[in-house]
Amino acid sequence: MDDHNWLRRTALVCGGVMAVMMAISGPLLAQDEPQAATLTAAPNSSVNLRSGPGTSFAVVHIGFAGDAVTILESHLGENSTWHRVQFETSGAMGWVRADLVLKGGISVSDRCHSVLATARGELNAVPEGFLRSIYMGYDEQAPADRPVSILFFLGGQGQASVLSSPQFMLSLSQEVIDDCGATSSVRFGSDNSGWHDIYGLVDGDVTGFTCVDLYADRQLEWGEYFCEL
Repeated sequence: MDDHNWLRRTALVCGGVMAVMMAISGPLLAQDEPQAATLTAAPNSSVNLRSGPGTSFAVVHIGFAGDAVTILESHLGENSTWHRVQFETSGAMGWVRADLVLKGGISVSDRCHSVLATARGELNAVPEGFLRSIYMGYDEQAPADRPVSILFFLGGQGQASVLSSPQFMLSLSQEVIDDCGATSSVRFGSDNSGWHDIYGLVDGDVTGFTCVDLYADRQLEWGEYFCEL
């Protein structure tokens, strides 16, 4: 899929697709093809890679924010997702929790890693909710000087608390857009319902995007998204 279309489509369908894959394939999902990604964490903090998909497995390697990896397969759990990754430079392999992996293979600054770590902590602190994964990709409709969009893919019953709290999502989006220089929008998506919301830069201010009926007979404009799936 073209990188410029990938994130926009993912924001619309990721919840439904994930639910279907879990029902058909079970919790362990082989990738159709390896996916480029980078580890993300607070700068100078280490990321544990384990021998299996869970904290009960032994630590076999460590990595740091910005390390380039390839995702080989994923394990979907009730309260987390884990990826088996291979380091681009050393070839070392191990399992890492998915919210410590920035999918899309786009390099970001230490400042951006730091704000993503803060966002991860806030989303994981929501009662009965958690951050299942983070995606970063290019949006063809975004301003040319800020072409990147970030998707926070949410899990657990607490995701409803996030998706029904526009002030919380707006505040988090403002922080991410301020500190991740090429980013113009932040998307929040459900892992089980297709429920989603988008916040981004419109006329210089971060604001909620306007939802448009999926069957509207026109092209979406910047600042709009399909509100029906």
